Amino acid sequence: MMFLLLALQAAAVAPPTGEPVLTLAEVGLHKGRWPFTGYYPDRAMRDGVSAQTTALCRVAAAGALVDCRIEAVEAADYAFDQATLKLLAEARTDAATQAGVPTEGRQLRVSLSFRVTRSGSTRVTAR
Repeated sequence: MMFLLLALQAAAVAPPTGEPVLTLAEVGLHKGRWPFTGYYPDRAMRDGVSAQTTALCRVAAAGALVDCRIEAVEAADYAFDQATLKLLAEARTDAATQAGVPTEGRQLRVSLSFRVTRSGSTRVTAR
């Protein structure tokens, strides 16, 4: 039963055949309610931990990102995966089409870099 659930989850986020996964360079991304740094995990900020995550999402109507799943995460004990999913749930793509083709229904790969600077401030960037 567990295998079936995992297979269904993997099928739900697999890119459609013949369509390459979109990148942020192609469609852009704008923030939700807070600046990207508002999603930095508290404990990681206190401990001065930086990390990078990668997620794969499906672009829905109005550029919403849905069905996101984490593909890679550094410093997993610091909740960067949860912060990434929360940020992406609030964000939207900037482009409804890419090269004249609608982006709705396509997959988008997003990498987020969470960094603590020497001065102790945080920076979150998407690429």
